[in-house]
Amino acid sequence: MLDEIERLVTEVKGVTEDIAHDLRTPLTRLLAGLEPVHRRATSVAEDETAMGAIGAAIIETKSILADIRRPAADS
Repeated sequence: MLDEIERLVTEVKGVTEDIAHDLRTPLTRLLAGLEPVHRRATSVAEDETAMGAIGAAIIETKSILADIRRPAADS
């Protein structure tokens, strides 16, 4: 039974690492894509609203991914 638990834990770690890896690249591209949004903004308020909302969502998502990876890295 202990062997089965170890196998399952290893599988979960692998899946969470794969998910985090798969999402990091697109999130990084989104962050890089904020620059064109910044250049096209017609006002400072529009720019700050768009950049703030998108940037905050991406940063929050990256933080969640780090939390997911943390248990896998600790073991």
